[in-house]
Amino acid sequence: MDIQIEDNYQQVFRKIKRLGLIYNIQDDKISLEGPISLFKLTEKYGSAFAKLLLTIMESNRWSLRARISRKTFQGKRIYDFTLDHTKSSFFGTESETAEIGFDSAIEKEFYQLSFHGWTVRREPTVLKAGQYAFIPDFSLERNGTRIYVEIIGFWTPEYLKHKIQKLNLLQEQENMILLVNRNLSCTGSEFDADKLHLHLLFYDKKIPYLEIIKILRRYEEKQQAEEIAKLRGMEISFGSDASVISLDEIARRYGVGLEAIREVIKGQNKPDYSLIGDQIVSNQILNTIQVELKGVKKHDEALKIFERYGIRANSQVLAFLGYKVKWSGLDPENAEIFQGMKI
Repeated sequence: MDIQIEDNYQQVFRKIKRLGLIYNIQDDKISLEGPISLFKLTEKYGSAFAKLLLTIMESNRWSLRARISRKTFQGKRIYDFTLDHTKSSFFGTESETAEIGFDSAIEKEFYQLSFHGWTVRREPTVLKAGQYAFIPDFSLERNGTRIYVEIIGFWTPEYLKHKIQKLNLLQEQENMILLVNRNLSCTGSEFDADKLHLHLLFYDKKIPYLEIIKILRRYEEKQQAEEIAKLRGMEISFGSDASVISLDEIARRYGVGLEAIREVIKGQNKPDYSLIGDQIVSNQILNTIQVELKGVKKHDEALKIFERYGIRANSQVLAFLGYKVKWSGLDPENAEIFQGMKI
């Protein structure tokens, strides 16, 4: 049986081990069979595969392909069987997002942290480590960059030895942050850090948050430099009839991050447009807004003018046009705008 899953990796592999099945990982496909199946065609493991199916179906997205041996009047025949998550309702159950489980309080703490633009994913994929499957605890992802995070807490010496072995058997050079409990009998020299692109951090009772942020910033700076180099000499197009354009939209079009596209546009001569916050606004629209703002005193009235033209960065546009806001208390309806004077 061949399966593909996009989450629930730990539960699936625990079930595979419990059922006594063996597996092989190729790209994103997991091939399963029983030990005797290596030597002869057998029906011995049919019930084990059936029991595994229930665990597979707990994943949000999954698919499988199996070869089924069946006795018929014409003799034994082999059938191809396929199934995926879109057919879950046939079994009287709907696929639902399972509650995220954590092996320790330190894992839960990590998942709840904010990493400023980096998305945290729990058990994001399966990596091949020799004959083993290695499932990182987390990944941090941003604009196509992925960094795996593995947390090694207080475990037995046997567990630590096996974990080190699996990490060193990883075939691909993956970027990884390894968080190791300082109380373990581990110095860091046990890991093949150069091969793994490994950042080794020790912790006591709390996640070393600031140290992780420093590592992420280095990745951000490297990625931004690569993206700017990619865009150099390239004329960034806004579209012939565009008047208000989101930088996010342009960044997606060119496959780069927001910071890179902003830096490149700043360096290009665009006499008909102005870069304001995360938007590019045509100067023709800005001139029209400038005329409409004459005589306007209320801040909320100015905001309605901006909204009519689809402009989000209202306070930045006001400043760009030479206006300031005077607040009277906390009620925004009492705020007024002024031009060409200090408040």
